Amino acid sequence: MTTLFSKKLWLVIGIFGGLLFFSIRDTRAAEPLFVFSWKALNFAPSWYQGKILPVNQTKIVVSFEAISTNKSDYGKVLDLSNRNIIWYVNGEKLTQGRGLQQVVITKDNFPHDALEVNIRGEYFDTDLTSLQNTPSLYNKRFYIPITEPEAVLSYKKNDNYFTVGEVANFNLFPFFFNASDNFLKVNWRVNNSWIQPSNDNEFSLKLEIADIPPSGYVTLVGAVYNLKNKLENSSKSITFNVR
Repeated sequence: MTTLFSKKLWLVIGIFGGLLFFSIRDTRAAEPLFVFSWKALNFAPSWYQGKILPVNQTKIVVSFEAISTNKSDYGKVLDLSNRNIIWYVNGEKLTQGRGLQQVVITKDNFPHDALEVNIRGEYFDTDLTSLQNTPSLYNKRFYIPITEPEAVLSYKKNDNYFTVGEVANFNLFPFFFNASDNFLKVNWRVNNSWIQPSNDNEFSLKLEIADIPPSGYVTLVGAVYNLKNKLENSSKSITFNVR
């Protein structure tokens, strides 16, 4: 009889404990789904379809939305206009304000190859309004990759050699500079001699091989730099055999 009573007692304790567990679990606020986005305000060619990556000193527009995961309003974009939102970048407080879901940040320090963006704020779980008198807190972190300005050298030629009298066309495409192409300067060099393109578009070069150089090779270098900031520069080179 004692054994039967013990089993019943443990069964009651187990049921009560399970109910308590589910009660505690169900009173936890359902954290929203956070959707982050960012846009770098620097330059890439108009035909480029990829993500423009920021470089040092690029202005970046960063924003986010919070999507409800509650049963009552699942998938709804939450209204955070009356909620205080605090922004941190690389561990330092940037700004804060009510409903501040978009900010502009600038990558202006060299040691980091990515920006760590941290957002802190509060929200209410609409499924727990009768149980929850204070808001729940969120602390979300994401990263924005940082790169360097880049020049891409393109040419229409299938072979890696020239013949005397041959003419080849080369193009230099600048990526991720903090200036439009109106403020970018291009220099071309052939075997250590600077040359000037014959057309109005300095990003395009028509190169004619008049004779065989002493080395038997032609090395072409295309370099681009920002007229507003010459620390922003990039170059590419290619070497061809001349027959």
